[in-house]
Amino acid sequence: MKNRAAVLISVAVVALTTLLVPATRADAASFPSKVNRTSTLYQCTSTWYVCTATGSKGATTAASSNYADVICWEQGRTAYSQQKWFYVELDFGGSGFIPAPAVATAGADRSAPACSSVYRINAAQMALNRTDQTFIGASDAKLLASLGHPNDSSSAGTHGDWPGDCIGFAQLAWYLGGYGGVPGGDAIGSYNVYKSRGWVNKTGIPPRGALIYWAATSSNAYHGHVAVSLGNNMEVTTQGLDGQDNNNPIVIKAIPSGSLGWVMPLWN
Repeated sequence: MKNRAAVLISVAVVALTTLLVPATRADAASFPSKVNRTSTLYQCTSTWYVCTATGSKGATTAASSNYADVICWEQGRTAYSQQKWFYVELDFGGSGFIPAPAVATAGADRSAPACSSVYRINAAQMALNRTDQTFIGASDAKLLASLGHPNDSSSAGTHGDWPGDCIGFAQLAWYLGGYGGVPGGDAIGSYNVYKSRGWVNKTGIPPRGALIYWAATSSNAYHGHVAVSLGNNMEVTTQGLDGQDNNNPIVIKAIPSGSLGWVMPLWN
C-alpha cells in the first residue's frame, strides 16, 4: 500500500510540474550542425503546394555558412536523390525543413528524434494541414466537442466554420500534436492562464508551434485572438468572427505586430 501511495504521489508531482514549470527552456534534444550547401528551407516536406511554395508561405534560404540546430527529421518528397529532411533552426533566426544532404549532421542523422514525436513541430504541422479550410471537418468537429467546443459542427453555419474558433484551432493543433493541456474558454482566457504562470515571452521570434496571443478588442468581440507560429515570423491562423465564413479560410501569413506575446505550451 505504501509503495502504491508513493507511485501516486510521484505521478501527481510530475503532473503538477508540467502545469507550473515555465515553458521557457529549449527542446530537450537538438544537435548543433552546419549547412553545407545553400538550400531553401520549407514549411513542410510533401508535394502539397504549401510545402513547395516560397516567399509568401514563409520559406527562407540557408547559406552554406549558416550554423543550424537540427531539431528532428521526417521522410518527405525527393530532394538530392533521397527523401530524408531535417527541421532546423538557424543562427540568424530562420527555420524550416531542409534536405538532409544539405546539413553536416554531426550525429543528428543517428540521434535526432522523428518530427512526429516533437510536440511543437507536430502541432504546427497539424495546424498547417488545415490551411485553406473554411468549414470544420466532421472528425475535427467531434474532437473539438470533446475539448469543450460543443457548438462546432461539420455543417455550414454560425458554429460550423473556423472563423471565431481560434482557441479551438490552437487546442486542436496541440492535441493532435501530442499534448492536450492548452487552456481553453476563449483566447484571452487562455492567455491569462499562461500569464498567471509567468510563461509569456515578449521577445524573440516565436518558434515553430508557439501560440501567439492578441488582446481582447472590439475587432475580436473582446475574446482576444491566438494563432500558431510556423517560425520565420510566420503564423497559421483563423480569420474573422463566428459566422463570417465568406472568404475567411485558415491562412498562412506574416505575424502582425502588437501581440501580447507568445507561449510554448510544452517543450519536449
